[in-house]
Amino acid sequence: MKLIHAMVAPHRVPQVIHALRHLPHFPGYTLLDGVGESRGQGLGGTHVPSEADIDARRCQVMLIACPDDEVDQIADLIRQEAHTGLPGDGLILIGDLLDARRIRTDERGDTAL
Repeated sequence: MKLIHAMVAPHRVPQVIHALRHLPHFPGYTLLDGVGESRGQGLGGTHVPSEADIDARRCQVMLIACPDDEVDQIADLIRQEAHTGLPGDGLILIGDLLDARRIRTDERGDTAL
């Protein structure tokens, strides 16, 4: 199992969700508000903090738990739908998920997804 964290520009989230809902086995998502700063900010590509430079960008963070064999399809779809070619398009992080348990039924692992 994998856990996908996708930081997406807020105006691209509806397109991403619409596309994900058309996948045959899409397991669902959780959407969180995020605020952050990407790499490469500041002189020479490094951040130089100053009091006048509080410039965090808003984003939406999508959390998606999925079986290993679906992760590439989901990540590729998110990238395609969130892409504008402009700074701030976002980032997709993929990590291992050790276990999942559905609260209502106590299903475990891939079945819980």
